[in-house]
Amino acid sequence: MKNKDNPTKPEGYRSATAVSSISVLPWEVWSLLTDPSKLSAITGSLVNIPVDMGAEGFIRFKNNDTQTEWKIKTETVKENEFLDLKVEKTDWSNVEADPRIEIEISDKLIITLSGFGLTSMHDATFFNACNWLWVFMHRITENLGGDPEKCLELHTEIVCSKEIEGSPEVIRDLILTPEKAVTWLAEEVSIETREGGKFRLRWERNWGEFALRGTLTRFGADELFINIKENPFDNKKNMTIRFGIIQTNEANTELEISVTGIPFDANSTFAILLVSDLLLQALLSISIVGAEIKKNTEH
Repeated sequence: MKNKDNPTKPEGYRSATAVSSISVLPWEVWSLLTDPSKLSAITGSLVNIPVDMGAEGFIRFKNNDTQTEWKIKTETVKENEFLDLKVEKTDWSNVEADPRIEIEISDKLIITLSGFGLTSMHDATFFNACNWLWVFMHRITENLGGDPEKCLELHTEIVCSKEIEGSPEVIRDLILTPEKAVTWLAEEVSIETREGGKFRLRWERNWGEFALRGTLTRFGADELFINIKENPFDNKKNMTIRFGIIQTNEANTELEISVTGIPFDANSTFAILLVSDLLLQALLSISIVGAEIKKNTEH
């Protein structure tokens, strides 16, 4: 994902995933999703999900007296299992993301809306889509005999990336060496550099402080995966942080940071905006640190 308009700006997107653990056969769910009249009547939205490759459809709904329409096009289809829909001509994001809807059917029904921009100009669009997804899945779950209070959840993911001057080894060292990590990642960093090691981050802001504690569950050369068991936003669901490290050319490395497990509810707006801001600021800061390291090395 390259931002041609501003190559120095971190890139990324938000996504929302709704999971309904309903105990019905996949073909029953497929039959409902592919019946526009029945699906629209149940959900209160006008929905036409195309199931032929290249076919076009739409989703229309009202929220707070605002009419929203998404034009969709089917790019991948596996009957009774999976649909990948491209969302066309939408205000979901800017040049840095590809708006999509993915529908997975197994012992669960999973719908993911992805490609929403990270900047504040996309906040209203993202929260509007989350509200629609929650109502849509709530009514489907009820129709199929499930109890939404017990088997439905909606969480968000934030992904942010930046191409940085330096080798993968340099970037990995900037993450795993606490005295270096505090120059860009957080005000306090504590890391046990091994699989199963403890990981702690603490940020300070004018309104107070925010901390995350977790365990390194993957300690690879190109990927670090941290499981946050004490999720400050949802004590029923684990939170995860992933650092992806990919060399793009001889001089640069792409660092991708993703955070999952942020719930969507009446109190989640602050959490989503906070994490988006922390990731963007961190990647801007590490770019500066990386450039300084390269400059000092050359001299």
